[in-house]
Amino acid sequence: MPAPNAGLLMNIAVSSVPMAPNPQTGQKLANAISKVIGSACEDFLQRVFMEPGVPCNVTPPAMVGTVIGMGRLTGACPTQAEIKANAMSVISSSGMSRPGQDSFTETISKVTAKGLAEFMAAAQVLPGTPIAGGVTAAPARLTVSLPTVKSQLNMLAPPKFPGAPAVPTVSELPPDFPQIVVKVMVYALEQMAQMVMVAPGIPTPANLTAGPGKLM
Repeated sequence: MPAPNAGLLMNIAVSSVPMAPNPQTGQKLANAISKVIGSACEDFLQRVFMEPGVPCNVTPPAMVGTVIGMGRLTGACPTQAEIKANAMSVISSSGMSRPGQDSFTETISKVTAKGLAEFMAAAQVLPGTPIAGGVTAAPARLTVSLPTVKSQLNMLAPPKFPGAPAVPTVSELPPDFPQIVVKVMVYALEQMAQMVMVAPGIPTPANLTAGPGKLM
């Protein structure tokens, strides 16, 4: 199954971004948040994998059995710099003032990069995947301690921008924008924990997996 994309994230973003006093601006902001986070999640799936070396119980000569160990994720998470570059591309045509664009890109890139890195570190691949013919024969599911990840993200985001008034300023960002980004990011990670699996077909020539497990 795919990573949470912009379409999936749009509902939570729209419900989190204040639409008053300018619904059109609010809609644009929600769309930008969804695009940046969704794109980063899709990149995560392409670049992160289950590391080899997970214990298995395999019986020759048919080479059937089960994965008996917990797998861990590794790989190259999207970096803050990469996410920030994409965020600037997304927000540059929105009509938002330059200070607003800078605040948008800095906040969303920091939260998104941290969320994905913490997700990768916290995720484990559950044991129990069947092995047939010397390869894993079914997708493997993840388990992730999301409260731990959420607490790390909350430490990054102040309740509101320092000195921000009660209503959006010329920057067109609501004063609680950091918390809005955290809310959408946490939702994205919750969806990933449910949707993302490790693809079958990992070679198990002995009692350890012998290749990376592609996320799907």
